[in-house]
Amino acid sequence: LKIEQAFEDAKRATDAGSRRAAVKTLATILTGHSVAEEAVIYPHMAIHGEKAGATMAYTEQSGAKMNLGILETIDPNSQD
Repeated sequence: LKIEQAFEDAKRATDAGSRRAAVKTLATILTGHSVAEEAVIYPHMAIHGEKAGATMAYTEQSGAKMNLGILETIDPNSQD
């Protein structure tokens, strides 16, 4: 629920300052979530015969982290 709210807050931000703050909050929540998955869920999946799924999920997490890093550098007033 916190993740969904953070996305909504980022989408609804009306000025550059609130957009930056909302994106930072979103990035913090998503990073914490991904670290927890990487430490607990993916190893569990791998141990129980889902190594390919765990690898795919880990790869997707890495891509999401890169996108968050890029998002934090975009001018909050741009269309991007």
